[in-house]
Amino acid sequence: MFGKRIALIKFDLVTDTPCPECRATQLQVRVMRDYHHFLTVPLYPTGRKMVTIYCSSCGNGQRVPAIREKYLQTATPALLYAGALPFFWMTLYAYLSDKAAQRRIRQCAADPQVGDVYQMKAYSNGTPMFFFLRLLQLDEEGKAHFYLAPPIYRTHMRRMDKKDQRNYSDTPNWTYLRTDLPGKVADGIVMDIRRNGW
Repeated sequence: MFGKRIALIKFDLVTDTPCPECRATQLQVRVMRDYHHFLTVPLYPTGRKMVTIYCSSCGNGQRVPAIREKYLQTATPALLYAGALPFFWMTLYAYLSDKAAQRRIRQCAADPQVGDVYQMKAYSNGTPMFFFLRLLQLDEEGKAHFYLAPPIYRTHMRRMDKKDQRNYSDTPNWTYLRTDLPGKVADGIVMDIRRNGW
């Protein structure tokens, strides 16, 4: 499943250098490189390139330093990275998605709106607890009044559906200062904020 193979990355015929043995003017040049693979799909190249030079006429191997140095400059084809590219793109996608999510959460915390649902994280005796708050009211004193979802809803940690009205009341029972909300995000207490359309 996983192993190392040798790939021929370039084959060329050199006609301007005679063979020292038979004086034929056609040398075969092969450039090879080791690569690691998974299920025969190349992951990444390894080691140094290897250059072999053989006479097309007599078949003898030749040592021609000038040709060898020239073909050592051959670029490694992108195909030898084919298996690694999906991992790279998935990692990049995950990184950019996380950055976009964090930006969205910070925007929501800086400009809270009634109906926002907050996924919260707190600790009890060192054990993390997750719960949900729904923003019910913003008053003129700068306070944000929330309703704490019942315990049965807190167990659905992957679920944050603000359309499910059965889990929320219209009577607030939790209050934060509006100016404290961005700090809660920075401290990791607010893990996510969901809003209509987001």
